Amino acid sequence: MGEDREGKPNTPRAPARSDSGAWRPAFLAALRNSANIRASCQAAGVSRGVAYDHMRRDPEFAAEWASALEDALDVVEAQAFKRAREGSDDIVKFLLRSHRPKVYGDQRQVRIGNVEGEVLRQEIGSLADIVRLANGHVGGDVDPSEQG
Repeated sequence: MGEDREGKPNTPRAPARSDSGAWRPAFLAALRNSANIRASCQAAGVSRGVAYDHMRRDPEFAAEWASALEDALDVVEAQAFKRAREGSDDIVKFLLRSHRPKVYGDQRQVRIGNVEGEVLRQEIGSLADIVRLANGHVGGDVDPSEQG
């Protein structure tokens, strides 16, 4: 038996409730209802660190955690669809971009003619890609001296 920082003898303690995993059902139920990790930990009486540690070490618990989050987000998504039907243009746009990105998502294309005059299509993912293409780079970093 050792001593703590104040010189008091360390006495063995019973394993904490969080070590046994007894908190998991309460945590998962709260997570399923809130999609909020902090609130779920509070409801289950466990620290976030312990919850995340269990999730990292136990693939089955990690799968239950992911399933609980999916259930919670299904409820949120249903509410979003309801609000969209009631007239929220912003939510309509968000849902369409999320669920049908090929039709409603941000799509940027640059057409570049090659030596034979054929049109090549290159999808652009960022402003840096546009700068690279404008400066004649196909990949790699943009040379700041070539910008401007």
